[in-house]
Amino acid sequence: MNQAEINAEKFKFKIQVQVRSFDLDSYGIVHNSVYLKYFEIARTEYIRQALGIDPGRFFTDFYFVLAKNVCNYITPARFDEILDIYTRVTRVGNSSFEMEYLIEESKNEKNCRNR
Repeated sequence: MNQAEINAEKFKFKIQVQVRSFDLDSYGIVHNSVYLKYFEIARTEYIRQALGIDPGRFFTDFYFVLAKNVCNYITPARFDEILDIYTRVTRVGNSSFEMEYLIEESKNEKNCRNR
């Protein structure tokens, strides 16, 4: 992965999540599976705020299938850090769309990129 690709300026949507103790693994860093939860939080808020769709309608009016996750872990996140999670739609097809995420510690240390 090219570091030049990772640029928060390409994203117009951001939320913040604080790392909690139950997000950590036995090494004291955020467990790799927890990043998927962070992406889900960001995706839900993106759809709610940027697209104006109430998440309650996710289960009645829309049918989302998450078909693929690719995550590049760069540096570990740690307890009590505030993470900036950037979200954007990168492709819209006839029956699908792709989203991209970038997680940075609020001090601008890049943690993770997901597509």
